[in-house]
Amino acid sequence: MPIQHTVLVKFKAGTTDEQKVEWVKEAQKLGDLIPQAKGVNAGLSITNRANKGFDAGLSVVFVDQSAYDVYGPHDAHVAFKAFAANIVEDKIIFDWDI
Repeated sequence: MPIQHTVLVKFKAGTTDEQKVEWVKEAQKLGDLIPQAKGVNAGLSITNRANKGFDAGLSVVFVDQSAYDVYGPHDAHVAFKAFAANIVEDKIIFDWDI
């Protein structure tokens, strides 16, 4: 069964617009670097309506659980998380079957 993986992030105070754009670009690269990550989309929030202070989001579809299991420890994902840790204050991760 396919899995929808969604991440919402709040950036740390002082994070520049350039750093936010870089987060989006790096998130989008995950689709090119991890073959199991399909339909990768990332972007900055375009409205403050009910976003609870979250600034950006990432959405990834996996064809099944085994594809999802490859993603977490993949070198590209680990490197992205290390990069993001410098500018992300908080996050919500929500996964569901689609």
